[in-house]
Amino acid sequence: MKAGRFPIRVTIAALAVASLMPASAIAQSRTFAAGQLVNVNVSFSTRVQLADSNEETLASAQQAGRKYIYNMVSKECAVLQATIAKSCRLNSLNISAQVRERNNMPANLHLNGNARFAITLKDEDPG
Repeated sequence: MKAGRFPIRVTIAALAVASLMPASAIAQSRTFAAGQLVNVNVSFSTRVQLADSNEETLASAQQAGRKYIYNMVSKECAVLQATIAKSCRLNSLNISAQVRERNNMPANLHLNGNARFAITLKDEDPG
């Protein structure tokens, strides 16, 4: 299985709103000061349909799914630095997997990842 084939849903609570606002509105609305260290939590999820539920298939799907989430996480600092962060580092990452089987339906492997980044906020845009 190729990791690039997996559909992914990315949930970014605070950042989704911030990315839609102009920089001046962000500066006025945030309660954090420029240069302040802030933690940002980002959740990633993906689903992999399993051909069968044998151990080898499941292990392979879990590894491919984790690699896909790792790849998404590896790009997140660039997204943060393009928007609100002057600096960024990954503090923690948790990935969980669950097999869901339903009657007369192929089994699916659901993977959820939660990443915590420490960022330093960009200086406010004076313009």
